[in-house]
Amino acid sequence: MQHGWKHSASAASVFVSVMLFAAQATHAQQTEAAMEKQAADSVANLVKQIRSQNKLPELKRIEDPVLREDACAHAAKGAASWETGTGVVVRNGAVSLAHISYSTSAPSSSAPKLESWVTENDPREPRRFAVGVCLVRTAETPEGKYWIELGTYKGAAQSFFYRTGEAVAHLWSR
Repeated sequence: MQHGWKHSASAASVFVSVMLFAAQATHAQQTEAAMEKQAADSVANLVKQIRSQNKLPELKRIEDPVLREDACAHAAKGAASWETGTGVVVRNGAVSLAHISYSTSAPSSSAPKLESWVTENDPREPRRFAVGVCLVRTAETPEGKYWIELGTYKGAAQSFFYRTGEAVAHLWSR
């Protein structure tokens, strides 16, 4: 009988250890997700603040989950700290106009390149923006480094008409 009790106690100990490990891993994931959200909110506030200070029209913030994936891809390949690009791309119904990618350990701090990009006079007149953040911790940066993707987009109506025009052009070319 005592052998069965030892076996049960041992199994319970293993079970409790596994549950504690799983809880810690889940907490770490939740913490990283919360940190990424907080960083995205900080960057969005910077964008709004910079535009306001420069008397530029306010951009509406939208969600683009692809931006986080892009940020993580840049982090995985160790991309340059600052990259910018332009070009019309349709994703999730939104027409993307321009983007900037960068990494920082302080997402709530502005930088001259970010300010320049935000105040850039884009003749396509963006109406919306989105932020994607990927937090990466390494041996060199145990506190974490944030990879950030910012994108600007046409307004909802502009995007609709752009996509409609594209579809009509496609049908017309047949």
